Amino acid sequence: MKNINIIVTLLSILLLILFAVLKTIWIGFVYFAIVTLIGICLYWIVVISIDYIYEYRTNLLSGFKLFCAKIINSSNVTTQMIEDDKENYIKKYKKSLVKEKVIEWVKILFLLSIIIVSIVAIVTGMI
Repeated sequence: MKNINIIVTLLSILLLILFAVLKTIWIGFVYFAIVTLIGICLYWIVVISIDYIYEYRTNLLSGFKLFCAKIINSSNVTTQMIEDDKENYIKKYKKSLVKEKVIEWVKILFLLSIIIVSIVAIVTGMI
């Protein structure tokens, strides 16, 4: 799946560059370039969202097991203590994922801001 993402992105970037170069022939190619940029951003928003959902919904249990193993190895906590207070440790594990979640949301918001700026530039005629 990663190879497909790279190939789609590279082909889109080549198309974007081609439209940017062809603007000397016809100024309308600038709009094609911007639409291609919007398409790339939308594609990556979908890819990041799908990866986000897959990672945090399907791999939650295996990540929690790894989190518990790290706690057991780094402190005097035993497996029985974790089992007795499992709900509290699940909350701690979810809090440890906040940094990763924030990074994913920042990526999505950055791509969304590119889309918004591009659409505003087209609509207002700043191009």
